[in-house]
Amino acid sequence: MTLVLFSTGELQCSSNGQCFCLSSVSGLRCDSCVAEYYWNPTGQGCVQCNCNPVGSVGRNCNDTGQCTCKANITGGQCNKCVDGYYGFNVTGRLVKYMSTTEVT
Repeated sequence: MTLVLFSTGELQCSSNGQCFCLSSVSGLRCDSCVAEYYWNPTGQGCVQCNCNPVGSVGRNCNDTGQCTCKANITGGQCNKCVDGYYGFNVTGRLVKYMSTTEVT
């Protein structure tokens, strides 16, 4: 994980040791993400998890952005039925079938 650096190449920190972090970045040295975010693998800062509120167990994700899905739900944000189910909607009720459906 890289630290957030400013134009000088150094972190700018207050006298109490807390560095000034980008939005959604936390930690004394700007080295972690706030809840519901994960470290941006392509650069500085953090990216929102965007876990589907119906298909996921919660709003947090792992360090690659994968949300924890409920039974028979799949996808990075838990927004698809696993093979053999369809009908994923706002109620989260699934019907057994031979298809994969993505939430729009």
